[in-house]
Amino acid sequence: MITQSLLLNDLSLPLNQIGRPLTFAKVMEEFSYKGEQYIRDKIKEYLEYVDHVFRNSDQRSSMYYVKYTKPRTIITMFGEITYTRTIYKDLLNNKNFCYVDEKLGIDKRIRYTSDVACYAAEAYSDENSMIKIGNELGNLIHSKFSLKDNRDYAIPRQTIYNLLKRSKQIRIKPLKEKTVIDELFILMDEKYLPDHPIKDDKDNTKRNPTMVKSVLIVEGIDKTNKNRHKYINPQYYSSYGSDDFPSELMEYLDNHYDLDKVKTIHCLADGANWIKETFKQMKMPNIKYRQYLDKFHFHQSLWRLCKDKDIYKFAVDYLYHNDKDNLYKLLNSLNNTDNDSKNINYIKNNYDLIQNTLHLKKMNCAMEQAISHHIHSQFDNVPKVYSKANIDRYLSYRDNYRNKENMKLLFLEALKDKSDSNKTIINKTKLDLSLLDNKTATPYYTTALNSGKKPVIFKPHDDYRFIF
Repeated sequence: MITQSLLLNDLSLPLNQIGRPLTFAKVMEEFSYKGEQYIRDKIKEYLEYVDHVFRNSDQRSSMYYVKYTKPRTIITMFGEITYTRTIYKDLLNNKNFCYVDEKLGIDKRIRYTSDVACYAAEAYSDENSMIKIGNELGNLIHSKFSLKDNRDYAIPRQTIYNLLKRSKQIRIKPLKEKTVIDELFILMDEKYLPDHPIKDDKDNTKRNPTMVKSVLIVEGIDKTNKNRHKYINPQYYSSYGSDDFPSELMEYLDNHYDLDKVKTIHCLADGANWIKETFKQMKMPNIKYRQYLDKFHFHQSLWRLCKDKDIYKFAVDYLYHNDKDNLYKLLNSLNNTDNDSKNINYIKNNYDLIQNTLHLKKMNCAMEQAISHHIHSQFDNVPKVYSKANIDRYLSYRDNYRNKENMKLLFLEALKDKSDSNKTIINKTKLDLSLLDNKTATPYYTTALNSGKKPVIFKPHDDYRFIF
């Protein structure tokens, strides 16, 4: 608890003027500054206490030699903290060792700690600008509330980029209990993201857009509210540059659903060739696969062909009544340009999928809206380009965030991965959340080192090497 002497006695009292909005804001600002300074002092005190306990333990003297003490400055969510810690030399291998940094997970050669990095990762999962995140995060670190112009405390874009690069692409395996369901609905679409320009043999600059494949998996539609239908348990999965996207998608489905119990998988999309090919390769003997064409796309093609309300009504009537002969005669009579030919071929190539949409499963496809909110708003609504090495990482952040996963915990868990793989697979059944349980948390010390009293901890640990 923050004591009265630390805060309240330092405020300007009594208040000599009539209160106004600025009065309370000034009080909040002063509490913010003094409260955060108190927290920084206590964190510094605690770090040095942990170092002190280990340095004076019998276990330390038998395993490590004191080399020197050295101050270190880190930036946390509560601001900058400088603490003094001891550097040891291991008696077995002569390697340097810093107990407090190792046991608290404060990596070498970093200035911003993992709490700042995981906040940046979560923010970038829902924000498309590293500059904005740097401004927001810098202000938050400097002071939770300040009336001053804090733009000078903004964290540079490159620093935010480096914080995000600490982890790889994050994919998770869910809890062991798989969802049992009869039908699954898969909505697919693609989005092209701008890539870095390249130069050809003739020194001409070319841009090769990067195709991101995005999938929305739902379990049906909730129609309890007649005015606003909702998808049931939506899950996002996106991928770029995959050599075997169908297998990856099936693995994702298998991790979440009991595919032995699934009877039908419905695919709603715009009829793109890569979607049809993906669906063909997803075949399982016990599951029926049905494809549908989004109503928006075939109505759009019909209107582009007809360009007249009366002719358009005839075409729609033929289509809805499955009158293929008269529909094709009408469409062929409208074939005047190359664009007309493309629209006619689009209707003909997807005729069966249209009939499935109109008669088998009358379900609207909202993938255009979904990809607009999921991909476009995040990556493409402002001019920018992406390195191919980073797209999968950012997509995984976005997918997990939209799937309502705890991005802070996933990011911190991913920091453990030191393998050469380009992605981190996190098994949620093995995710250790014990440190978040207040009942089992390690008690902090009760007496400060600089208070003139002997430091006291609730219960000394037998092995000081694992104080946590």
